[in-house]
Amino acid sequence: MENFKAKTGKHLIEILMFSMYNDQRIIYREYIQNAYDAINSAVKEGILSQIKDGVVDVRINKDAQQIIIRDNGIGIKASEVAEKLLNIADSHKDGISSAGQYGIGRFAGAGYCRWLKFKTSAIGENIASVISFDVDLANQIINDEEDSSSATEIIDLITKMETVREKEEEHYFEVTLEGVNPEYHDLLNSDVIKDYLKEVAPIDYSMPFKNVIFTPSIEKATENIFVDLYHKIGIVNVFINGSGTIRKRYNLEIEGTGDEIDSLEFFKIDNDKDSLLAWGWYAVTPFTKQIPNSDPNRGIRLRKHNIQLGTSDLLNKYFSETRGNNYFYGEIFAIHPNLRPNSDRSGLAPTPESELLFNKLRLTFQYLHSLYKIANEAKNAVKKISLAVDKFESGIENDKKHIQSEIDSAESELRKIENKSNAQSNVAKKVIKLHKKKAQEKKKDLSSTKRNNAYTSLDKSEKDVLSDNKSIPPQTKDIYATLKEKYTEKEIMLIRRAFTYMTLDCPDSNKELLEQLKMRAIKKLSEL
Repeated sequence: MENFKAKTGKHLIEILMFSMYNDQRIIYREYIQNAYDAINSAVKEGILSQIKDGVVDVRINKDAQQIIIRDNGIGIKASEVAEKLLNIADSHKDGISSAGQYGIGRFAGAGYCRWLKFKTSAIGENIASVISFDVDLANQIINDEEDSSSATEIIDLITKMETVREKEEEHYFEVTLEGVNPEYHDLLNSDVIKDYLKEVAPIDYSMPFKNVIFTPSIEKATENIFVDLYHKIGIVNVFINGSGTIRKRYNLEIEGTGDEIDSLEFFKIDNDKDSLLAWGWYAVTPFTKQIPNSDPNRGIRLRKHNIQLGTSDLLNKYFSETRGNNYFYGEIFAIHPNLRPNSDRSGLAPTPESELLFNKLRLTFQYLHSLYKIANEAKNAVKKISLAVDKFESGIENDKKHIQSEIDSAESELRKIENKSNAQSNVAKKVIKLHKKKAQEKKKDLSSTKRNNAYTSLDKSEKDVLSDNKSIPPQTKDIYATLKEKYTEKEIMLIRRAFTYMTLDCPDSNKELLEQLKMRAIKKLSEL
């Protein structure tokens, strides 16, 4: 072993430049993550007064096939540029106080362009350092089977270094991708990238959500610690092509279901030594149904340094039902120093603390499972009330006492749900209260409106269908009257209820068609 010297092969460069990530958009997250660390360092050195003064300016020029990502962080001194930017996996970042930790993400952009360039300047220096990587040449060397260059030798071969004049007061780091391959069209689509960054970047919440939902909820949280934790979240200003600062997409309602967000519930997860592993929030809504995949905010997300780890379904497996996470909006912020992202930030690196966090999340999510189950029971009880009211208003049911008995029965179900032992938490009570409010609104409809005339409310085409059957008087009040000669009252009631359920579940845009089909069906039934 004394005469043996280990070698780092050229395929390490292939991995770092061309095979690190399976989603091209991730390069934006990586460079903004580095910008976040640079901005934090600028705050610590007094160059910026607070992290919110940090700016990340993204410029996407589709016509020129160029991407520029520039931050106003601490920059890199000219004497340190070569060491910090050319050494591989030699970062001094610890992943604890900084978002980055391995020193490999900076090469990620090379896989999508012909030239990757870094330009940087530190305050007090009148020069900027520029490092350029010839990506085409790197590809040639890697693909040449006869070439046995090591990883470090390739870096030396493809790198060009120079300095240019700069103002002493400037401090920044700038990444440029030149000659972006048109195949990676998402990288040059500013709308796609804006939507992606709204999900993963360390940015603030939308103003309506922050002012109307988040701030009032956190101020009412059971523990004051959440306000302090929130103010420690790292937030930077990210712009794309000079547009307004990008903010997280959360708003006042669940986009995919239309459920209004009543408030947020905050929670924390401690380890067994009384120190904090993580904290988070989830939106309290009526939980009427699963949030569809089309809603980009769906799911409780895991974040470290306010940067999302993995995808929206990362935490699904910790619910007792995989679909459980699809009922929620929410975020969990990992804060313990031993909760560190893995190399591609698809999750947390395996540590005793990460294992403990996930075990405790299972317990937290068990409660959330019971929460949306209770909400579903309450929703079904309220649906019975709505159905009873709709039957009376539509003329299907004439006996108001019978309607009231159906409502009383449904309200009794609601009370039983409310009295369940697992419904005694404040959040569960709040959810049930949201459903009871809907029931009260529906009951008001019953007392404030008159029963509709089932015939006069029809449109002309429907009346024409009825008038074809001479046994039905032109002004009859019951469109089902013609069925009495051939069907029992119970059979007619079954037909009434079938159409009522169909009407309740039918989209408004299709109800006119459904009514016409109903009239034709009644006509055919009367002729059998």
